[in-house]
Amino acid sequence: MRKLWDSMKTRASLSVIALVFILAGTILTLENFSIVSGISAHWPIFLLLVGTGFCLLYFQSRRGEAALIWIGTFLLQLGLFFYYLNFTSWEHIARLWPLFLGIAGVCFLVTTIVNQSRIFLYISIFFVAVFGGLWLVFSVSLRLWPLSLVVFGLSLLSINFFPKKDIPQQKEYR
Repeated sequence: MRKLWDSMKTRASLSVIALVFILAGTILTLENFSIVSGISAHWPIFLLLVGTGFCLLYFQSRRGEAALIWIGTFLLQLGLFFYYLNFTSWEHIARLWPLFLGIAGVCFLVTTIVNQSRIFLYISIFFVAVFGGLWLVFSVSLRLWPLSLVVFGLSLLSINFFPKKDIPQQKEYR
């Protein structure tokens, strides 16, 4: 009975995905023939739908694959960011490129919250810190970008100040 239920859920999911593609293809074709207009500005909705699908897959799966929630969160944020650029100007991306690091950091943070794994927390803090540093440097003045190299070098030096755990030696078998 369980296999039948899983099979029905899979068929329903595939049917929904197929309908989304059919609808999107039909609407874009109608725009290409000038029957409807203004639809192409809403292409990021595809990213939002796929991202939502990945998040739903994460919550439906029994094992809770961390990659599903990470990809879903990434696509949702990317869709929102691209919507912003579609309705303002894509020239803003020259200033807003550090936002991609922030998006990755938020993805790791969401993954940490739902999986309760510390490694994702450390990775998210790293990405958000790098994003914040780059955003600060590039928003103040483009002439200050070399300071990001100085900060990176100092962070590499600071690694030596943290205590190192002994790595267990592997036994040699002869």
